[in-house]
Amino acid sequence: MAQQLGLTLTDLKAGVSWWLSKDKWPHDFHNTVYYELYDLRRNGLSDDWWGKTVDRLWDWRAIRKQGQA
Repeated sequence: MAQQLGLTLTDLKAGVSWWLSKDKWPHDFHNTVYYELYDLRRNGLSDDWWGKTVDRLWDWRAIRKQGQA
């Protein structure tokens, strides 16, 4: 069974407030990222698309060396 994170609405509001306090970060982060990913895919699933997608995931730390948290 999945473990609940125990986050509250207060936690969410604090996180959003922190995000919006960053001057150089987009205010609508997720939509901006999705449009970038859709744009990468506009010519289909290609080697170029794959390379850029892997780079993006690495930058997000979604890909990590084994044993790295």
